[in-house]
Amino acid sequence: MNEAKIISGFSQLLQDSNYSNPSLAKGWAQLDQTLGQLDNEQYRPFAKAIVDWCAQNQPLGDDLRTITVISRSWTPEGSNRQEEELIKKNISIIREQVKEKAKQQQNPSQVPQTERNNNEK
Repeated sequence: MNEAKIISGFSQLLQDSNYSNPSLAKGWAQLDQTLGQLDNEQYRPFAKAIVDWCAQNQPLGDDLRTITVISRSWTPEGSNRQEEELIKKNISIIREQVKEKAKQQQNPSQVPQTERNNNEK
């Protein structure tokens, strides 16, 4: 398992895609709780939690698999310290995005109108 690719790929998925499906409401809260129990330095458990959660919440599992396969040749440039900083940054971004999605699913009135319109299509 390449933790950097999984964490980076999931961060990218959350930024590039709209996964505010109401059927994921419990899922986002569950992922938020799971990730909240892990430290930012726990790369492997963090990546495993993402993979396990995505596998249970399709199409996220397939999308994550696709994005990590596409990035298979990707390797972070620079030193290990730079790689670590990039992973930590992505972990922080993921935490914020998952927390926001969990909050939006609990209170749909907080979802921006354009996002609600996209979900109704």
